[in-house]
Amino acid sequence: MGDWIESIFGTSAGTRLGPLLFIMHIHDVPRCIKPKYADDLVALSVDKDVISIQENLQDATDQLIRWTQRE
Repeated sequence: MGDWIESIFGTSAGTRLGPLLFIMHIHDVPRCIKPKYADDLVALSVDKDVISIQENLQDATDQLIRWTQRE
């Protein structure tokens, strides 16, 4: 077991509070981005045309970037 260190930002890994705080933080993430597991996000696109898939995933990425830059 390692030594205890002071956490200045967020919570320590493996805490029960961490996933709850993450969910509260991302509650308004764009609808095209879905929470996955405790602390991951995912964008998914299904289509027969690879260009459409690329465009959809790029749009999801662009929306997520705009979401992260809000104040």
